[in-house]
Amino acid sequence: MVGRHDGRAARAAAFRTYLAEAARRSGVPLRRLSEAMGRDPGYLAQFLGAEPGKTRGMPTPEELKAAAPLLGVPLLELLERGYGIKRADLAPDLDTLAGHRAAWADQLEALGPEERRTVLAFLAFVAAQDAADDDGPGR
Repeated sequence: MVGRHDGRAARAAAFRTYLAEAARRSGVPLRRLSEAMGRDPGYLAQFLGAEPGKTRGMPTPEELKAAAPLLGVPLLELLERGYGIKRADLAPDLDTLAGHRAAWADQLEALGPEERRTVLAFLAFVAAQDAADDDGPGR
């Protein structure tokens, strides 16, 4: 019986191979990808095993999100291959969110122009606060 750890190790090894090929195809240097992910410049070289004896842990989903556009690969593909997160598992949640978004859009459209401006100004304020929190201490 293959244990959970064995399955994770096999997926991680397959992901290393996939990521190395995606990086090669993209032509983006590993150092640049590592830095885009917010890691030290040698991270991906070590993760991919280019430096013997210095393997590193899996990149986080947030780090993969930063690398996806540089690699020319959809984030969802990186999540599937790296973490085993299947599109089919995400589809119901995405459908639910899309339904909420449509309902919110309908509610916004039902407002008058001044009310709509007030709501949009508040949303801009919340987004700016969230961005300021992301740039704050500890990040």
